[in-house]
Amino acid sequence: MKQKIIRNQYALTLVELLAALAISGVVVILVTNVFITSFKHQDISQSHLDLRQEANLVITELRNTHKKEEYNLCFNDHQLTINGRQLARKDIFFEQVTIEGTTTEEDYFQINKANQCQTVKPKVPLSVYFTLNDENDNPFELETVIQRYDNDNRVITVKAPADNGKGSFISFDRIEEFEQIVFPTQGYQEVDFRRNQCSYEGNTMSDQEIFAPNWGTSCPVSSVIRGSLLLEKDITVFSEIHTDQILYTEGDVTLENSGKIVSGENARMEEKVHLKSSSALNIGQNLYIEDHLRMDNEASITTGGSARFDGDIDLFSNTRLNIGHSLFAEESVTLQNNAQIIIGHNAEFEDLTMYSNSSIYVGGNFTAFSDVFIQSGQLTIEGNADFKGTFRTNSSNFKVCVKGRLLTAPRRPSQSSPYTIETKDSCLNQPNGTFYVLNHS
Repeated sequence: MKQKIIRNQYALTLVELLAALAISGVVVILVTNVFITSFKHQDISQSHLDLRQEANLVITELRNTHKKEEYNLCFNDHQLTINGRQLARKDIFFEQVTIEGTTTEEDYFQINKANQCQTVKPKVPLSVYFTLNDENDNPFELETVIQRYDNDNRVITVKAPADNGKGSFISFDRIEEFEQIVFPTQGYQEVDFRRNQCSYEGNTMSDQEIFAPNWGTSCPVSSVIRGSLLLEKDITVFSEIHTDQILYTEGDVTLENSGKIVSGENARMEEKVHLKSSSALNIGQNLYIEDHLRMDNEASITTGGSARFDGDIDLFSNTRLNIGHSLFAEESVTLQNNAQIIIGHNAEFEDLTMYSNSSIYVGGNFTAFSDVFIQSGQLTIEGNADFKGTFRTNSSNFKVCVKGRLLTAPRRPSQSSPYTIETKDSCLNQPNGTFYVLNHS
């Protein structure tokens, strides 16, 4: 009798063991599927963001070329080229393209199939639509209007296309337009980014404070696909944050060394923003920072559209602020130690100071509402310049080149600065200590 009981007990234990193994197997399969799905979702999200960013860069390059002079635009072998220069990376392909010039019957043209080329005039507004595919056939659509420009490089307004669910690209040309950047008041989810859930779809809100690969969120990349992202608290970023659409931050933002934030569309940041060494902020369209911006060694900000800064801007060693369209700086801007600002279209500065071989390039018109001081550096203006305050320098280590007209000459301070304004034909080989005006229309 004892033997039977023992055998039954052993049999019962074996059944339990087999059941436990079966349950464990199911759990392992479920967990594995979750991880695989998460990684696939993150790959798709990353691909979508990469394509969006590439599309924005294409539009920025096309827009910057369009306002200068006639150019040759071609669609061949799944690539768009300007004067023979390829617009997209070699691993990105144009699957569908429709580009129309839409002013008069005489100027009308259309590119909508392979092996087509057109000579494009800057005064013709362009209606642009294309689909980009990557090597894995992930698609991204973009549709926009590229505005036309008059002889003074001023925008002639063209109505933007209706929102039809495709990507769109609208650069702001007036400072009040930045108030349009808002986070949706409904239809969002409140989430925590965690190691097993680093990517979400749709409009997303989070109150997390530390974004890092091995603590805090424990996500190498925290991403939102097909939606906007609102971050409610002060955040510190050691890893990467990607959002497919709008980025909205309500607290201070600190990007630690090599930290990165990518927004596919517009971004609005209500408090202080600090980019530390080698960190990056990449905004597909327009950027609005309402408080102080500081950038440290080799940090960079890139926007496909315009940027507005309501607080002071301090750029330190080898930093780069690259604005695809127009810049509106409402307070003081200071550049030091090889810092660079590159602006695709117009620039408005309140108070500007440049030290230690810093440089500013303005692709359109330049306005300084208050004082400009250049201790050492170069200011290049492709369009017209309007100096409403003083221009000062205390050395001969500067260059100013105005390729358009000098609408208002700067006032001299009470103590004379060592420079004269000269009319020249070119700024080629311009020596230090000179202020040239070319008067090009």
